[in-house]
Amino acid sequence: MTVNQTFKSVQPYEYSESVYMFPLSEYVCLESFEAQYQEKTIKGVVKSKYDAKQEYQQNKNEGNLVSYAELTTQDYDEYLKISLGNLPPNEEVRITITYSQQLQTYLNKFYLVNIPISYVENEVEVKLGYNLLTLSIQCTGQITSIEAMDKINPIEKKTIDEYNTQFQLLKIEKQDHYHFKVLFQFEGMFEPQVIYGQSSIYEEDKVKQALIPQRESVMVSFLPDMNQKQTQELDDAIKASLKNGEDFVNEQFEDKVNEELIDHLKSSKSEYIFLLDRSGSMRGKPISKALEALQLFLQSLPPNSYFNIISFGSSFRKLYERSQKYDSQTLKFACNKIKDYDADLGGTDILTPLNNIFLNSQKIKGYNRQIFVLTDGAVQNRVAVIKQIKKNNTRNRVHFIGFGSSADKILIQESAIAGKGIHEMVQFDQDLSSIIIKILCQTISATLDKFKVTFDQQIFESVYPNPDNIPCILKEEFFNLHFFLQPLVKINEIPEEKKVITIQYYDSSMKIEVVKQIKLQSSDSFTCNQELKESAFKLGKLQQITYQSENDEISPQLAVQQAIDYQLITQDTALICLIQKIDDQQRAQFESLPKAYYNPNYILHKYTLDPLIKYSSNYLPSSSSSSSSSSSIQNFSYEGKQLEGIDTRCMKKSNQLSIIPQQQAINRPQSSLSFLKNSIGSVQPMINECKKKQFIQHNSNLNIALKSVPQFEESKTSSNIQKEKQSSDVKRRESQKDEKIKIENDKQQDSKYIKLEQLLSLANSEGILNYDEKIIKQFISSKLQEFTKLDTELKNNTVLMTILFICLLEKLFFSQKQKWILISKKSVSSVKELISQEQFNNLKQNILNLIQE
Repeated sequence: MTVNQTFKSVQPYEYSESVYMFPLSEYVCLESFEAQYQEKTIKGVVKSKYDAKQEYQQNKNEGNLVSYAELTTQDYDEYLKISLGNLPPNEEVRITITYSQQLQTYLNKFYLVNIPISYVENEVEVKLGYNLLTLSIQCTGQITSIEAMDKINPIEKKTIDEYNTQFQLLKIEKQDHYHFKVLFQFEGMFEPQVIYGQSSIYEEDKVKQALIPQRESVMVSFLPDMNQKQTQELDDAIKASLKNGEDFVNEQFEDKVNEELIDHLKSSKSEYIFLLDRSGSMRGKPISKALEALQLFLQSLPPNSYFNIISFGSSFRKLYERSQKYDSQTLKFACNKIKDYDADLGGTDILTPLNNIFLNSQKIKGYNRQIFVLTDGAVQNRVAVIKQIKKNNTRNRVHFIGFGSSADKILIQESAIAGKGIHEMVQFDQDLSSIIIKILCQTISATLDKFKVTFDQQIFESVYPNPDNIPCILKEEFFNLHFFLQPLVKINEIPEEKKVITIQYYDSSMKIEVVKQIKLQSSDSFTCNQELKESAFKLGKLQQITYQSENDEISPQLAVQQAIDYQLITQDTALICLIQKIDDQQRAQFESLPKAYYNPNYILHKYTLDPLIKYSSNYLPSSSSSSSSSSSIQNFSYEGKQLEGIDTRCMKKSNQLSIIPQQQAINRPQSSLSFLKNSIGSVQPMINECKKKQFIQHNSNLNIALKSVPQFEESKTSSNIQKEKQSSDVKRRESQKDEKIKIENDKQQDSKYIKLEQLLSLANSEGILNYDEKIIKQFISSKLQEFTKLDTELKNNTVLMTILFICLLEKLFFSQKQKWILISKKSVSSVKELISQEQFNNLKQNILNLIQE
């Protein structure tokens, strides 16, 4: 991605300084920073943060035109904070930022390019309507399908060849929350792709730099095909959606697929830890609803799982000292035990039990860990909680559910983002059980694990991630390995017999050991793509340095030196760009004019895609972008031109087309559709507050709806009549209450009013039910003989009882399907292991006909 911005100072007698933010994430690598000024192009240099900051201050004090960039965190989001100091009067400077990031996937079936765009009318409307954006997609394999998901705006599709396709967005209709989305597939996308990486080591001494060889790397990447068994069902659902003219790239469609089509219950291998808030504020209805949801959560877990429950308040208590294997015995024990739970543990301390899990709990080999936190409150150490979750997110997915209006929304959202998880805010009147099952459906995944990587260690200096420490790969996650060659080794000079890497792993969806032998040979078009090679190397090296630093695998000094060597901005490095060093005459002018250095007042629209006021980011509609799918790295280019009358100190309100950062909606796990928080970032300038005059003023018009309040005259009715009326009302309410209780009691005695929770509790951990004559008589009393005949023919009353259970769920509780969908899946899967599909279908239809309405 390349972003170009032109800043122009219109103040004739004042030097100015601007500060603006560029949203980043841990998956984004800043590759270069350049400034164009008076027909000269100056490239920024990464140094230690201390040195770069000192150099910036010194140059700014001397009057030199200079820029400085560092990573910063504001409201728990990461940004590249860019300062542009001493822009002379009536001058302009163009800043070019280049960065890269991996593409997203969708349904473990497509690569997804998603470019959020906000449209508002521009003062330069004449520019609109001329090719707003160009997207070029290049693949290592033949493109088998590619489609722009837009039924409204005119888009031109041009096939360059079987490996390259180009889209042009010609015009955009005025609308909120617009996303330019392209889905594509290509041959070999589920097989390892090889991309070469290359980068020069930075050296200030130009002579030495010429003598130092370039460093090379090899990136091996592929998307595991975990939905092979559901390929046809997925294709049919997508075709039906397209036929109806629907955009199936949305959360509702993804939820439906996860709940109804994708079935990883038998192939899922996870450790589920549920953190339950039992602080005093949960007393009453909150704890009651939470425990009801927790019981359903336990009943719905995949069969091959481990689980534990940790309840917390001021202290924490574990159901088990360490997670236990999920079976009928442990399920029954847990369900009985949590019945005694109450909101009796005092305050709210989330960090201590989380640390106990991260630091003290032994990891179960071959199982990924999913942590669910349910809380209704807030904590005083929010930053520490988020930081600790992020530090441990490689092997721990953390999901947060905020319960009630008092729950800390920032804690819930940012903790889930840091934990690569899902977050939801739930009110007390909502069905918590359905929401928990909805989240659980999204987290159940097949896995790739037990990795073994074999390669010639004399060729490669290091590998990221370490082959001995590769975490489980879940659905919609890439498998990426970055091999960094020894300093003097070049890939083209390696003998062919040594250019081989062998990767071995266990695929739980296919239940087989897989061995892939990869020849280090990249596509010719990708070999010649120097920009892509630079992106592949730097993205991998940045991830490696970040991981090693956070886990104390390298010293801070070595981490800084490596970041400087490869010109990477980290928490300990920053960028300095000396754009123009002034001469004596210019210095005299600088010293004679006022300086506009203030404390910046950052204006940031965080949680909305359509803020009330949009400030110019100097994006103009003319844009182009390209994507290389083999390495899953985005290389987009947005060409921006100057907007007249823009002052970098205090810009005028300027409506225009702009690329903006997408915020999480339902908030999916990593690599799924909604995990696009900082996917395509826009520069949202942080406007300085002017001292002399307030250039931007936002007046909110408050529309106050006044309701006429009827004035009642004092009643002239006697007090006795009032008392009689009150007494009558009380008697009527008591009578209605007694009648309601009687009806509820009758329903409990009537078999047709069996509660869903009661029915679900009969299933064991595999979804199987023991033969229960009482249930059979309740629902098939008039046709009991026909059911007995089926029992005699099948000679397996447990299977027959389980099919009856499935039929009762579908026929009597269809409106609550989201609650029982996973338990039903377990039941169906277990039954089909004992009888054929044809037998199952016939028995199910016969039993459905026997059930009494």
